[in-house]
Amino acid sequence: MILNYFREQIEGGATDNWFYGTEMNGEVRVERHRGSLDVFPTNLKFVRMAGSVPFFTLDTYDERGN
Repeated sequence: MILNYFREQIEGGATDNWFYGTEMNGEVRVERHRGSLDVFPTNLKFVRMAGSVPFFTLDTYDERGN
């Protein structure tokens, strides 16, 4: 469940600003989602945690970049 990935941020008081990272084509980016986690993007696949920040890749990513 997506809430598990953001547990530390929730415990730290986060309510509508969520930090997460993406890893694609060797590029790592830290991003911010504003709003409820109920509308967090569903096309992401969990990869790892970096402290309290979960990192994801695109669930539909393939080696050709599609």
